[in-house]
Amino acid sequence: MKIHYYTDNRIDVFEDFKQIYGEEADRLYGDKELEIKVITPDDSQYNSHTGGGIEYMKIFLSYTPYLLAYNYESCSRAGFTPEEIHSVIAHEIGHIRALGREFDSLEKEQDADRTASELGLGYHLASGLRKIMDSGTLSPETNREMEQRIRTLHGKE
Repeated sequence: MKIHYYTDNRIDVFEDFKQIYGEEADRLYGDKELEIKVITPDDSQYNSHTGGGIEYMKIFLSYTPYLLAYNYESCSRAGFTPEEIHSVIAHEIGHIRALGREFDSLEKEQDADRTASELGLGYHLASGLRKIMDSGTLSPETNREMEQRIRTLHGKE
């Protein structure tokens, strides 16, 4: 696999993602070798890099290897299925594909969403986004953007 994940402890959902989607994800990235270190609230790096404020998952692109913060408790509390978590992983690595391109915030998120769709996970990403919206923690503007992303993922826009 050209996309390498590193963790301080085994995280099954990432191992499953590699097994199920690794070959196809590699195809999307061509000859690029990507290194992604997954950090969780249990890791000493988590608070220093995230400020402890990562609700679900976020990639930090200014580090080598890239850091992917994964808050498994929030994902569990939201009721994310393994497929929804896989779709968020795909979305986050989609941000790597966009490095160097200029987008507004909605375009940037929709571009990353395409990686999930290309891996056959668009429906699951839309479902996960709906669960985040249902949490009631987002601003009205962010809710509107999420709704737009969901419509696009369902092919309605």
